[in-house]
Amino acid sequence: MTQLKNKVAIITGSSDGLGKQVALALAKEGVSLALVARDSKKLKVAIKEVEKLGSPKAFWYSCDVQHLDQIKNTVTKIVADFGKVDMLINCAGIWQKKDVLENIDEKTIDDVIQTNLTGLIHFTRIVLPHLKKQQESAIINISSKSGVNITSF
Repeated sequence: MTQLKNKVAIITGSSDGLGKQVALALAKEGVSLALVARDSKKLKVAIKEVEKLGSPKAFWYSCDVQHLDQIKNTVTKIVADFGKVDMLINCAGIWQKKDVLENIDEKTIDDVIQTNLTGLIHFTRIVLPHLKKQQESAIINISSKSGVNITSF
């Protein structure tokens, strides 16, 4: 079994929800964490929590994965801060819970696709060369149940 201690993980969507829970679990295993999300206030809280749980090194990065330039700048900062990346855990995701699909406006749909799909692909593409430098590395993509629910008509 692979040891997680002294590994470096990037977790998108780590200020809240499942992404934050993954960060807390990895902190207990001694993983250094690059927490990425849009909400800097929530990220600052998450950093304090992962440090308390044992993460040896943890930094937060405000980044909206809908924007390629922000992804590129964030990954550059992470590599400079940590020197390596062993894991990428894509948890960033949004969905609306206001209405049924046929009533959702185009902007909301575009935002969901940009965050949940395009952002994940670009983040992975930009981190991949750094992961390939490691003897072993991992990419984990997490989807919410909203991505797999089937609605009957």
